[in-house]
Amino acid sequence: MYNLFMFDFFKNKAKKDVPKYYFYVIDDEPDVLEVIVDLIESTFPCVVKKFTKVSDALDALKKETLAPDLIYSDIKMGSESGLLLKDKVELLGHNIPILYITGLSGQEGLMNGYWSINKPVSKASLKKYTKILFEEARTRKKLN
Repeated sequence: MYNLFMFDFFKNKAKKDVPKYYFYVIDDEPDVLEVIVDLIESTFPCVVKKFTKVSDALDALKKETLAPDLIYSDIKMGSESGLLLKDKVELLGHNIPILYITGLSGQEGLMNGYWSINKPVSKASLKKYTKILFEEARTRKKLN
């Protein structure tokens, strides 16, 4: 009986803990970054790389053999703007969806060509807009 229990335990644990997604998260405030990463990790079976600077994320992306499935990024980060991230990622030859997480007041959703959600981030918004971005990316792949 002990062996059967252990087999079920590891079988279920393996299924549950297998990462399905790979994400980058960028925010210049370390405490906020940790909260967002914890929320993402509790919402999706994923591996997350976190950065406090856009330039560090871009440097990592240049070296990576596997690009992230999605990037979550703050918009206003000191001297760096998260809004410039999309163009810089595309210059590196990647078409990675980006969901902006912002403390700026405004509506969530598509604004000026960018998808964004507000801080503090809710699990419902995170799921909703991540799903939208994945569906858009899937559609783009089919068209290409």
